[in-house]
Amino acid sequence: MTGQLIYQDSRIKGPTLSPKIGGPTLPTKYSHIIFTLDNGSFLYYNDLRQFGWVKVVRKDELMQIPFFKEMGPEPPVAKAMGGQAPLNLSKFIEILGKSNTAIKVLIMDQKKIGGIGNIYANEALFKAKIDPRRSAKQITPEEAKRLYEATIYVLKKSLEYGGSSDENFVNALGQEGNYQKHALVYGREGEKCPDCNSRVQKIKLGGRGTYFCPKCQK
Repeated sequence: MTGQLIYQDSRIKGPTLSPKIGGPTLPTKYSHIIFTLDNGSFLYYNDLRQFGWVKVVRKDELMQIPFFKEMGPEPPVAKAMGGQAPLNLSKFIEILGKSNTAIKVLIMDQKKIGGIGNIYANEALFKAKIDPRRSAKQITPEEAKRLYEATIYVLKKSLEYGGSSDENFVNALGQEGNYQKHALVYGREGEKCPDCNSRVQKIKLGGRGTYFCPKCQK
């Protein structure tokens, strides 16, 4: 959640490092491991809260690690882990139809669907005009299609803006992303909904901050 891999070599000069990595230069007090690579470059493993871990495994054994083995299929935005088939619409509808869990909590469950974090769950549900509190089983096939397409849309937009640095995220060069500046509802409690005159509300679902429009999202 606060871990980062930051790459530097002799050609990388000038990028402004985010203060989120712990300082203006590397290594910082959060740089717990430094990998010296064979081309003279360095890979810094930073971790403010030290939730992460490093293991040395054979490549053909990687997908047997529980974290990867148990991860659900990912939306077809980036290359899936270990050559896993990407999440398609029919599989998405199948996953939703098997659960009474609140739809937002379900799509963030990494064992069911991989790669959707809190920010993008909020954004996709708003774009699909679905109330995050609804049971996944209640979502119709038409609504599921809207949510599937909305999820891919917001993930692609996030990639265009370099990710979201609402909290600790930085890219491989230690720079912040900008998607949070373009968010539809995430982090906008009390502001006007982009599509109507209602105000964005914030509640807790599954222990996570959840932003939605009570008028637009049904």
